[in-house]
Amino acid sequence: MTDLNEDISYMRRLAEQGRQGSILGGASLAAAGTIFGLTSLVQWGVLSGLLPIPVDQSGNIWLGASALFAVVWGVVFQRVFKAGRTAGNASNTTFAMTWMGCAIGIVVSCAAIGIAAYQTHSLDMLYLISPVVLAFYGAAWWSVAAVAHRRWMFLASAAAFVSTLLLAATSASLLQLPVMGAALLLTLALPGFKLMTEEAR
Repeated sequence: MTDLNEDISYMRRLAEQGRQGSILGGASLAAAGTIFGLTSLVQWGVLSGLLPIPVDQSGNIWLGASALFAVVWGVVFQRVFKAGRTAGNASNTTFAMTWMGCAIGIVVSCAAIGIAAYQTHSLDMLYLISPVVLAFYGAAWWSVAAVAHRRWMFLASAAAFVSTLLLAATSASLLQLPVMGAALLLTLALPGFKLMTEEAR
């Protein structure tokens, strides 16, 4: 009974700290959406012959993008970690925990799809990875929107869910790359920059 009372008290304190408090971490989402969204568009340009880059070098584009994001994420993490000590509120806590759970869910789901593809000898199953990732983004934005009372986050969630269906519809097609690029810019980059503007106020 004591543990239950402590849990209730903890949740009450979070609520009292304000749902409209500052939400940190927007910079990380903005960086991920921008870097990987543009990378998807660049790879589409390479594979479709629109950019003068050898097709066999397209994999290096993703390696470079991943390295760039790792550096940016490290810088952002340090800043958020320091600022987070003074920004404890229900919205910020929910945002951090929801997106952490989202990241874990994406990694596990992608691993599961990879294992299933290997077991069934069907590489076509790998086309499910992009739709699954966007579905997780939609769920994350919906959860945070409900707690933080940010109506615009419901729009980000809806965009992610629509993108999930579009990515499934463009499976096994080069069109999946520009759709993925646009989806990342719309569901990660733009919302991330929006959070950064709110944080700066």
